[in-house]
This record gives sequence, structure tokens and C-alpha cells, in this order.
Amino acid sequence: MIKNYTKFNEGIKHLLVGPTEEEIWTDLMNGKLKDLIKLIPESPKDFFNQIKEGCIEINKDKYGTYFGKNGKILFQEDLKYGFEELYLSNKYIWSIFRKIYGLNDREIKLLIKNLLIDDIKWNGLDIGKSIIE
Repeated sequence: MIKNYTKFNEGIKHLLVGPTEEEIWTDLMNGKLKDLIKLIPESPKDFFNQIKEGCIEINKDKYGTYFGKNGKILFQEDLKYGFEELYLSNKYIWSIFRKIYGLNDREIKLLIKNLLIDDIKWNGLDIGKSIIE
């Protein structure tokens, strides 16, 4: 009886306090970020640079060009409407910026633009959150 009560209290405590940042990162590293980044970065800039590192063109169709690594699509470059946009994967990038680093959409766009300013391939693209998963 006491064992179950202790287990119950720990479960309630976890619900009330929530997972620690370390637990969240562990879940991400074991799940969706596995094979995408080498370590848990302290800054969003380091996170993005790790995600971007080693990306290759995976596919190209009428909707755009898709870039990623290890079979996961991370970016989509869209040229369909006469202007360029770069979409970031919501699952692997955008949601991490929001949930882990606490950035809002405007801050994410500004960060990405600043990080890509010297990247000839993606310089001048508008930045958006992608529906690609």
C-alpha cells in the first residue's frame, strides 16, 4: 500500500512540476532529434547550426526543393509563386525554438535570417514555419 502511494505521489509531483529541461532534451534526443544533432546545445544558434550542418537536397518537386539529413526533411525552399520562401520543419526545428528556447515566431524568423545572412544558397529568403513533418 505504501509503495503505490509513493508511486502515486511521484506521478502527481511530475504532473504538477512538469518534466525537467534535462528530461525534455533526453526525450528529444532519443526521439525526433536522434541522428540530427550531436549534443544538447545551450543556445538556439548552436542548435540551428547543428541541424543545418550536413543537410543535402533530398527531393525536388513542383512545390519546392526539400533539404534534410538521415531521411528527415528539415527545410523546404519554395519558389512557386515568384518569390522565395524557406520553410523550417515544425516538428524538428520550429517547435524546438518555441518550446525549448522560448522564442516567439518573430524571434525565430529574425534568428534564422541572421544565421543565414552569409549563406549564399538561402540568402534573401523569407522564413516560415513549415507543415512538413
